[in-house]
Amino acid sequence: MKLKKIHVVISTIILLFLNSCTSWSVTYTGDYCEDGIQDRTETDLDCGGLYCDPCEEGYACEDNSDCSSEYCENSVCETEEYDASTADSDGDGVVDASDICEGDDDTIDVDEDDIADCVDDSVSNNSYVGGSTGIMAEFVDFNLNEEGYNDVVEDEVFPVHFILENTGEYTVTTEQINMEIRGISESDFSGLDFEKTNSEELTSISAEASNFDSEEVDFGDAIYEGLTGTFYDARIYLEYDYPYQTQIIIPKVCLKYDLRSESGCEVSEAKTAYVSGAPIQIGTITEEPYGTGSVYLEIPIYNAGGSSNLGYYVGRAKAYESDAFSALHDTVIFSVEGEEIGWSCYYLEGSDSPIIYIGREEGDQATLTCISDTFEEGTERTEELKITLDYYYQETVSAEVRISAATS
Repeated sequence: MKLKKIHVVISTIILLFLNSCTSWSVTYTGDYCEDGIQDRTETDLDCGGLYCDPCEEGYACEDNSDCSSEYCENSVCETEEYDASTADSDGDGVVDASDICEGDDDTIDVDEDDIADCVDDSVSNNSYVGGSTGIMAEFVDFNLNEEGYNDVVEDEVFPVHFILENTGEYTVTTEQINMEIRGISESDFSGLDFEKTNSEELTSISAEASNFDSEEVDFGDAIYEGLTGTFYDARIYLEYDYPYQTQIIIPKVCLKYDLRSESGCEVSEAKTAYVSGAPIQIGTITEEPYGTGSVYLEIPIYNAGGSSNLGYYVGRAKAYESDAFSALHDTVIFSVEGEEIGWSCYYLEGSDSPIIYIGREEGDQATLTCISDTFEEGTERTEELKITLDYYYQETVSAEVRISAATS
């Protein structure tokens, strides 16, 4: 009888103890909650989980019960309601609302192309479409034969129209394109306007809108008078000029005080450059040290507007509208814009003139030299440099019209 009672008492005690252990709300702050090791069910070092005290702000959590604030957001204890526009859960300096790397560091950019490696490290930051042309003109054919002539009979009216297209990356506004019909005599043709300007703005092409903005210019309906013989091949030239601009961006000029350092950017090397679509273009840009705490760039500039079979360029450039176009050289005006460091640039050393002279023989280049201001000891960074070339550009196109005698 006594054994039975003892058994009942022991069973009751065991049941009471087991019942008390099934309550998961009990917090146990044993030695392992203060051992400097994240173990057992802890969500962070010595806090959170089933048995340790809740964690403070900034510590890791799995649910609200792991936080003293009773607020767990993105596995981190927060003190107030989560706001994606200000929160930076992964601590990479980019707020969650703009975070494109989903927990990775958005600022990692190994090849320095200004694009986070976690997204697409192969994409260039070049915003220009590129190309080596500006305003292009073309005669509008009206009765083209197999030999490439437009046929017309004497005393018959024929249209003289040209299409203008802006194929580059600079907008030309109304009345800026000066056009003149040449190659034929005004006394031989009636009904023509020999001089015109554009009446529409021709906007720049872009990566978003790569179609060419165009205008058809009507010079009138011509009649040839005084035909002698069986036919006359009239070569009609359109000579036109317009203001244009070339934009150059050198995104990463290396400003490095300690040239012995093997870390960071390289000074003595060819530089990546981006250039807008225009007839004046650039060659390979190089950078070199210029004493202590300074660097210089050499920028080759040339006329890419097409060459004739005689070995010289057809398109011509001049710096100012009041200048005459030269058969010996092209001229352009340069301006420079840095970020923090100042720059001194010249075409002729010792000259402060903003004009660059480019030879007109095929293969000719001019070199613009840019020297940085002195930067502080310990400097090691890259900086963007922008160069703008302004000029007036002249081109000539032609078409042939065969005027035949009328048959009886």
